[in-house]
Amino acid sequence: MNRVTSKHFETATFLATAGPGTSILRHTAKQPIFNQGGLADAVFYLQNGHAKLTVVSKRGKEATVTLLTVGDFFGEEAMAGAGTMRTATASAVSVCMVLRIERDRMLEILHEEHSFSDFFHAFHPVQGHSHPGGSRRSTLQLQRKAPGEDTAPDGRFGKDEKPEPLIPHVTQETLAEMIGTTRSR
Repeated sequence: MNRVTSKHFETATFLATAGPGTSILRHTAKQPIFNQGGLADAVFYLQNGHAKLTVVSKRGKEATVTLLTVGDFFGEEAMAGAGTMRTATASAVSVCMVLRIERDRMLEILHEEHSFSDFFHAFHPVQGHSHPGGSRRSTLQLQRKAPGEDTAPDGRFGKDEKPEPLIPHVTQETLAEMIGTTRSR
């Protein structure tokens, strides 16, 4: 009798390595990861460093809508369907490593691997959010489940069961860009 064995899926390994339908990209500070109006054909996972999401209005005014830190997913509009356009520009704030997950591969993993699906949905608890930053990034204190960590009985995540503050280092230059001025002003 032939016994089919399925390989155990590890979310942490998937998010840390390149493989079928995924690649790891290195970006330098201020380098774009993707551009507003471009084709949304992949979801991204920030492995290290910091990035930001910006939007440009029809009048040409740029605004930073979200600062991204290690462990954030972004570019989720790719999940809406083939041919979807990017609603924001993602760019590196510091040198960073980003896992690029092609749309079809992301859909496959979400469908087949329940542990990854649970992890991804824990990051996006509110469905149908309309702003490009996602549903949880605007909150400065989050409870995040790291790959491989267990959930506490009361639903909180992490080893010490306390919210992890996720406030990235923000320079005066970044703040000036966010409000549309220069540092000297």
